[in-house]
Amino acid sequence: MIELGYIPNVNLDQMVAILLKYKEEGKQASAKFNGKTFYSDTVTLDEAYLEITGQTRDDYIRSQKEGRKQMKQARRKALETDEQRKARRQRLVEAMRVPGEEIEIDIDTVIDGLKFIYENPGLTQEQLLLGLLMVGCYFTYEDYHRQFPEMVGTGDVYDGLQNGELCAGADVIINVRDSEFGRSRYNESLKELVRRYIAMHTGDESYGLDPNTTGAMSGGIKK
Repeated sequence: MIELGYIPNVNLDQMVAILLKYKEEGKQASAKFNGKTFYSDTVTLDEAYLEITGQTRDDYIRSQKEGRKQMKQARRKALETDEQRKARRQRLVEAMRVPGEEIEIDIDTVIDGLKFIYENPGLTQEQLLLGLLMVGCYFTYEDYHRQFPEMVGTGDVYDGLQNGELCAGADVIINVRDSEFGRSRYNESLKELVRRYIAMHTGDESYGLDPNTTGAMSGGIKK
């Protein structure tokens, strides 16, 4: 048995490759890595990674990439001002549009957007924004004010949702989509009004209701 001990300046992949080279040559060898001993006749990449990291090699690399991505996003968010964040999100909205296009807000799009908001309460603001864009909710404040010239206050939004008014549903989407502050206004009472609004326009009186209770569902991403 050739005892290599700790091999200096090699990573786990390289250590396993060295042992497998000895195996190809018909020699038995051992090496140590992070306090663990590995043998040429039994070592595999996945088993070595499971021993050291608790994950297979592919899962470990995937988790490291995701971790780096999350760190980069966290660093970016920490450095961004509110104005920069809003501008970046606005660029995403505009990227979905045809240049110069004036969008007419319609009830089908509004219902799709409100359903996405209602059914996915646990999303980050970025995920919520992207989801709403994917269901066609990329109308802007300019589209809103062109189609609904009179400003709509918070009280009017509550009344408008109760009456099934298109402008009220669109107002909720724009505010929830565009900022964490707008999303914070989406409280439980407004959420229930949104549920009723969707039920009113779809004709599905049971929408959002738990069949085992009389209350609304808590929501969640559908698998």
